[in-house]
Amino acid sequence: MFGVQEKNWGYRFIQKSPMDLYGYSSSADLGIGYSNTSGPLYSSILVTNGAGYKKPESDEYKKVSLNVVYGDMKLGKSNGYNAGIALSFEPTDTDPTQVLGVFGGVQFNVLRVGGEFTKKDDGTNSTTLTSLYGNFTVGSSLALIGRLDVYEKDQFIIAGVNYMPESALSIAPTIRYSANEGSDATKMVIVNFQFKI
Repeated sequence: MFGVQEKNWGYRFIQKSPMDLYGYSSSADLGIGYSNTSGPLYSSILVTNGAGYKKPESDEYKKVSLNVVYGDMKLGKSNGYNAGIALSFEPTDTDPTQVLGVFGGVQFNVLRVGGEFTKKDDGTNSTTLTSLYGNFTVGSSLALIGRLDVYEKDQFIIAGVNYMPESALSIAPTIRYSANEGSDATKMVIVNFQFKI
């Protein structure tokens, strides 16, 4: 559902991608899938439990997910782009849960920007999620990063840098700002590390 969007964002070790963070879809599930690539067009369809890998299956219904992407599956260091849709449908005893998302990303040499808009409807509640993010590379070891999520009336902002003193090590100090309806805004400074073998 959000593999390409997660690569467009590019910093899961700092924060999960928006659809994952706000519970629009699980990052992993048990099921069966089929994918196909034809030139610049990629498509996949999945039939899964729908509950994710952390919860046991609790009903007889299955979730059907469709993902269609045109362009690059992963934006690199040269120019590129992608755009796509992500859909899922899961029936229930009462109201089905439907998710519809559109997304895209563009890479201009040292600048990568992306965004996504997703709507979830479970028959009782309908929520929307908009996310914009960017990455500006400065030299070979430093990138400026930023992200804005708007989930209903709540806002979440990340701004900071990703420093890579070695190719396998990332150090990312960031400032986080969160404004939730009905409560005071919060600000935090967080440093994330990633080591790849």
